[in-house]
Amino acid sequence: MTATTATLQTLHVDDVHHVVPTVQGDLTLLHGASFTIAAGETAAIMGRSGSGKTTLLSIVGLMLRATRGEVVIAGQPTSRLSDAERARLRNQTLGFVFQGYSLVPHLTAAENVALPLSYGPAVSSAERRAAAQLLEMVGLGHAARRYPRHLSGGEQQRVAIARALVRSPGLLLADEPTGALDVATGEAVLDLLLDVARARGTSVLVVTHDEAVAARTGRRLLIVEGRLSEDQAACAP
Repeated sequence: MTATTATLQTLHVDDVHHVVPTVQGDLTLLHGASFTIAAGETAAIMGRSGSGKTTLLSIVGLMLRATRGEVVIAGQPTSRLSDAERARLRNQTLGFVFQGYSLVPHLTAAENVALPLSYGPAVSSAERRAAAQLLEMVGLGHAARRYPRHLSGGEQQRVAIARALVRSPGLLLADEPTGALDVATGEAVLDLLLDVARARGTSVLVVTHDEAVAARTGRRLLIVEGRLSEDQAACAP
């Protein structure tokens, strides 16, 4: 099954464990995490550094395999998929926003936004227009030909948000998306991320240590030492 529109997207995480070997023995980073994100829902994963929140996001994003458990995206169990199948599903159904922007320095803003399109079928003129429209949507239509080094941190994160949404993913995964920004810029970027995602019907799962960021989402998932200890409504206004 392949999902290509946001309305099809639902995420189920079922009893996910992750264990890594060390010289002192096996280290369990995740202990049976389970939760569901419905279509159009927003949620925050919170926890201290080293608690397992980024590991969980990497497993949900199909960049890391769980030791045990299942991640189901848009009805598709992923644990037994090949690397190529996981990559294809990731490209078609997920969008990613990272703390460090992760823009390609030798590509312009417009080229960075369109980059995910190059991993799928031939890019249509309609898709290229959609990429340009997204850049306009995040307020950077005037900067389409600028390179990342000529953009501020907030502008680079806006480009990253547009790139994450260019394939109309059902689920947007954000890892500390405001962590490298000052407070005012971070608030503006978060407003943009949530507003654009909601306008497009995209679910959002964000990793953060910031209570103010978590309060803007619909739910809060708290991880303590690899255990999902809380699943509650956030205090969003």
